[in-house]
Amino acid sequence: MGIEIDIACPDRTFMGYLSMPEHKVGPGVVLLHDKFGIDAVLRSRADVLSRRLNVFVLVPDLFWRQQPCVNLNALSEKDQVKANTLQNNFDFETGSTDTHDSIIALREIGGCTGRVGILGYGLGGRLAFMASARSDINASVSYYGTGIEKHLAEAIKITNPLLLHFAAKDEPGGSATRENILTSLKDYFMITHHIYHDCRHGFARPGISVFDAENARLADKRSEEFLAANLAF
Repeated sequence: MGIEIDIACPDRTFMGYLSMPEHKVGPGVVLLHDKFGIDAVLRSRADVLSRRLNVFVLVPDLFWRQQPCVNLNALSEKDQVKANTLQNNFDFETGSTDTHDSIIALREIGGCTGRVGILGYGLGGRLAFMASARSDINASVSYYGTGIEKHLAEAIKITNPLLLHFAAKDEPGGSATRENILTSLKDYFMITHHIYHDCRHGFARPGISVFDAENARLADKRSEEFLAANLAF
């Protein structure tokens, strides 16, 4: 079970959910939520990730500029509409700034070694890609990051390992967009990817209709091994 903390930014603070390793010492991971905000699924993922990797995990409230501390239910039709509205109105440039502030906040937590990775889903996956190009993050993981294609010109700035997970049947992106991304990134040796066949966007989120338990376990295993290897001393 984690705690809620304040993350400082130039104009005010915003909320983040923090899970801590048992001995309160270790590297960190910034975990970026999808369109449903910091819900029970993301809090649970943070707790599990912290326990398995012995890391600090910070989940920043990316929607705080629109509606602070929103907690949506992915199974509710009303909340699905709300989530789509929040996502459609989301400003990725300010979101990128908030992500950077979250990285700084995590590194400043007592006991954090300073080595920090990032893992994001959906809109958080796009921000993870942006952070890999715009910050000194030690490792980045992106799950079905819709909109990555808008930032391909920034890939030349990526100097630390980046892992991309793609759903083969991703409706928002589509196969043509995915192939464009992979073609553009094929010469960047710091970037690796996996494609999950017969999976749709959101396949790693438990409880929803597109959840694919087998492929979610595989993707999570790959992500955890990737982060463990790249965040070690």
